[in-house]
Amino acid sequence: MGATHVPQAFVLNRNGAVVYSGAIDSVTKREVAQHHYLRDALDAVLQGKRVRQPRTQVVGCFLTLPDADEATAPAQVTFAEHIAPILYAKCTTCHHPGDIGPFPLQTYNDAKRWAKETKHYTSNRQMPPWKPTPGFGKFRDEFYLTDEEIALIARWVDSGAPAGDLSKAPKPPKFNKDWFYGTPDLIVEMPEPYELDGVGGDEYRYFVIPVELPENKIIVGIDIQPGNREVVHHANMFVDTSGQARKLDAVDPKPGYSKFGGPGFIPMMMLGGWVPGMRPTMLDSGFAAVLPRKFDLVMEVHYFKRGKRESDRTRVGLYLADRTPQTKPVQLAVLGNTKIKIPPGEKNHRIHARWTTPKDRSIYALAVMAHMHLIARGTEVVAKTPDGRTIPLLQIKDYDFNWQQTYFYEKPIELPPGTVIECVGWYDNSSDNPNNPSNPPREVRYGEGTYDEMFYIFLAIHDPKATTSYLIPARL
Repeated sequence: MGATHVPQAFVLNRNGAVVYSGAIDSVTKREVAQHHYLRDALDAVLQGKRVRQPRTQVVGCFLTLPDADEATAPAQVTFAEHIAPILYAKCTTCHHPGDIGPFPLQTYNDAKRWAKETKHYTSNRQMPPWKPTPGFGKFRDEFYLTDEEIALIARWVDSGAPAGDLSKAPKPPKFNKDWFYGTPDLIVEMPEPYELDGVGGDEYRYFVIPVELPENKIIVGIDIQPGNREVVHHANMFVDTSGQARKLDAVDPKPGYSKFGGPGFIPMMMLGGWVPGMRPTMLDSGFAAVLPRKFDLVMEVHYFKRGKRESDRTRVGLYLADRTPQTKPVQLAVLGNTKIKIPPGEKNHRIHARWTTPKDRSIYALAVMAHMHLIARGTEVVAKTPDGRTIPLLQIKDYDFNWQQTYFYEKPIELPPGTVIECVGWYDNSSDNPNNPSNPPREVRYGEGTYDEMFYIFLAIHDPKATTSYLIPARL
């Protein structure tokens, strides 16, 4: 029947003819299917009617049969010489046991087993998931593939995925089994596991964890590890020195406290966050989060419950260093817009935000991150200087909620006094957006729920006048 993928559905009529071939339904990343292809085909056949859509695009693993692996071209590209260096530099970081890649790419056998998938998802640039537009800002550790690398992978797969001389292949990288940067200097976690009931939907929970740093220590890195990725939508780490979070915790009978609309206090600092696709953060040498020795780390965890009982115990690893007179405090400017109202069917709805830097001194941009939800399609951030220059800071043309990262600039970007940071995000609230969770589309407003929307740009900066780290809100 010409099967190419797993899973792939076929419907045959009473005469044995294939009247439908393709996907089960239209679910790829969304929660709810907009189209039920297989069900509709079955209903049509049972009613003696024509199947309206006899072919649909299949999404799944490629079907590789034992007799389908013979080379169809000379073995000019080999794993050992050409492909292993690409995979080990751009893919294996996520594709190894214990990380987010759904299958490993550590050995030749791994690469051969998943060769068709590798060709397909690199050719359409879904992998590796590097979202910034190349050339629109320069970031450290850029891991997008060049056109030449994509072509090499395709040639290798098309020629039968030959091994070459494996003794000459580079050794695969090694990874820490537990923490990405090795054992943290300080590990903090929820006091006890939090038990989620079996009722579906969104829940915001704040867990208060007292932290005491060693004398004269600063924070240079953070690794947030969700205890249960099935239900953790995102997690943010706030610093509270007011004691207000403790009071809210004391009156809630469950672990932590429940609250929508913010943490219930004014944070001194947002220390870091985790969203799907996020990697651990390590600051460049000399930069640090400079905080009081004693504070409450308030762990905001947004749970998206899927209708069954679950348990979570998220933990955080902090990497520390000695504070010196040369230490440069890092602050976080939060640029956002909560005035979001996106009509149903709107295919290119734009949301704007802006912030003006201090007018008496230059500051330096260190890193940037965009946060939106499911119907977001892209964003652009630029800095416009008083002398008329436009500095590109970030552009993402195919935003994906499942791949949110903090992007560190190759070197700090000087923003002259009075520079205006201009941000725009665009959203597709139509049925054509495969990530739209609503069928039919509904009006979408700002909110903390998974099916609501947000527009935030987080800009990590260094202000030479700053002596400590604190949050800079710039929300419309």
